[in-house]
Amino acid sequence: VDPQGIRSIGVVTKIDIMDQGTDASNLLRGEDIPLKHGYVGVKMRSQQDINEKKAVRLALQDEKEWFDNHRVYNKMPPGMVGTRVLIEKLTTILFKSVRRFLPEIKKEINEKRRSLQDRFDELGDGVPVEDGEKIQMMWTMVTDYCEMFKNTIRGKYDRKLQRYMVNLPGNAATQASGGSRVRGIMNDFLSDFVEVSITAEMSDDDIDRAIRVHEGDS
Repeated sequence: VDPQGIRSIGVVTKIDIMDQGTDASNLLRGEDIPLKHGYVGVKMRSQQDINEKKAVRLALQDEKEWFDNHRVYNKMPPGMVGTRVLIEKLTTILFKSVRRFLPEIKKEINEKRRSLQDRFDELGDGVPVEDGEKIQMMWTMVTDYCEMFKNTIRGKYDRKLQRYMVNLPGNAATQASGGSRVRGIMNDFLSDFVEVSITAEMSDDDIDRAIRVHEGDS
C-alpha cells in the first residue's frame, strides 16, 4: 500500500505490556522500518480500565505519568510517545493534506458545476402551460433551429450544434457537414469545367451575339 513509507504513520500500541528488559525505542526512532511521518508509542486503557469505565481524561494522565517515569521513554526526544502527541501529529498531517488538495477539489467542483449549469440553461425553465408561453417557446425553438442551420451552412462555430453533432450515432460527428460539404460539392462541380474552355464549341457569331445580348442599352 505504501512501500516507500511516505504516507503512513506508525502507531505502537500496548507498549506498556512488553516484556521486562525490552522496549520499542529502536522502532520509535525509525531504525527498523523508517517512515516519513515517524512513529508514536501509546499506552492504551487496559481491559480492567474499560470494565471500570475509567474516564479518558484520567487514562491520558496515567499514560503521561507512565512515559515520564519510564527509564527509556522519558529520555527520548519529544514527539514520539503519548496519545496527545499522536492526536497533534494526525491533525497536522490532515491539515496539510487538506490545504494541499483543497484547491484542486474546488477547481474540479466548480468545473462540474459550470458544466451542469450550462446544461440546465439549455434545458430552459420547463414546459410552458399557458398558450402564450407555448407560442413563445415554439418561436424560440424555430429561431434557434434557423440559427443553427445558418451556422451550419456558413461553417460558423455553434455550441448547441457541436453538442448535437457529438451525440450523433456512428462517426457522423467526424464527417464533413454544412458549409464544408457545400464547398466540396461546388469544387467537384467546378473541376468538371475548369479544363474546358467555355467558348471552345462556340463560333465567332455566337460569341458576338452573346456580347450584344448582354451589353444592354449601352
